[in-house]
Amino acid sequence: MRIVFFEDDPQPYEELHEQLESQVATTPNAARFVPPPRRPNEPAQSYDMRLRSQIRRFLSSPRVASLAVLDYDLTMYDPLVDRDGVQTVCQQIGVPVCVYTFQPGAATRTEYLLRSRDREISIDVAEQSSRVPQLLISYASGFDQLVANSNLSSTQRMDQFAKSVLKAPAEAALALQRYRWGPKTPVAVVRASRKLDSARKTRIVASTLGYWVVNELLHFAGVLLNATAAASYLDIDDQQFNERAEVRGLFDDAVYRGPFSETGPYWWTCELDRIIATGSPASSTHGTGYDLAQSKLGGISHCRCAEGHEGAGYFCIVSERPVCERHSVRPMALIPLGADRSRIRKREFARLPPWLTL
Repeated sequence: MRIVFFEDDPQPYEELHEQLESQVATTPNAARFVPPPRRPNEPAQSYDMRLRSQIRRFLSSPRVASLAVLDYDLTMYDPLVDRDGVQTVCQQIGVPVCVYTFQPGAATRTEYLLRSRDREISIDVAEQSSRVPQLLISYASGFDQLVANSNLSSTQRMDQFAKSVLKAPAEAALALQRYRWGPKTPVAVVRASRKLDSARKTRIVASTLGYWVVNELLHFAGVLLNATAAASYLDIDDQQFNERAEVRGLFDDAVYRGPFSETGPYWWTCELDRIIATGSPASSTHGTGYDLAQSKLGGISHCRCAEGHEGAGYFCIVSERPVCERHSVRPMALIPLGADRSRIRKREFARLPPWLTL
């Protein structure tokens, strides 16, 4: 595993590298890009070409990077390194990109969800600081898994990808089709089917599909649910669900175990339904996760909407809290069609900049 950094300030890189060494059992091969100095009287166009070539070599040698990690703001680099230029080279080689920022806030998170879901993964360091090293390892590992998967193909249909790579239950196939992928293959995957060398083609396909898994399936509750979304769907208090391993253990058979699963955990919604249907007590009126957990363990509380009342069922993608249908909205511009458990709490939605909600 090789993780490369484009960070204009050496201190954040050194801190991240130290955290990687102290928190992760197997430290990845990590390196920070330093731009070559500009030669005397060198024309700007000539330097730009040399810089682009240097970036390409850095990404490819001694072996192609598993993940390129970019600071959102690279303006302190001297000579200047353009973030879009770095991302273009990464796309050409098939190196996945993770961009991080130190600017927290609901509008920033929502802008990220809306912005570049098909060409980068975003991390908010201010809100996820304790998890950043493990997230970087998990993202790099997930992309490596996709590259190494012999079933991966640029001509693969969604149902084939879901079955062979995601290990999705058969019942999840239709729900997966409703996500942004739709009936067509992503453009980058189509391009990768042209006459490129096999290794580069595989990397481009893996990067494109990896972005889709992370930024569509895992970010937006629907066919897969994170811990808070699962608790809301099951009608189990989210704190109890997160803190009591025996509660989560009732639903182990529904856990997602495919690429990037280490960033979770996540659960297949259709498998939660199956567990509830087969395990709920006969006296249960509706057959919910709460009924099952209460009958097996006792002492279970209902999930509460962010507004304070019992009963939620959905997940707010801005506040990342349980929410009910009555106190939330579902703007189509922000949420993929298939993410039917994702909504935005009305209070949060009202605070967003108008251009984000068009």
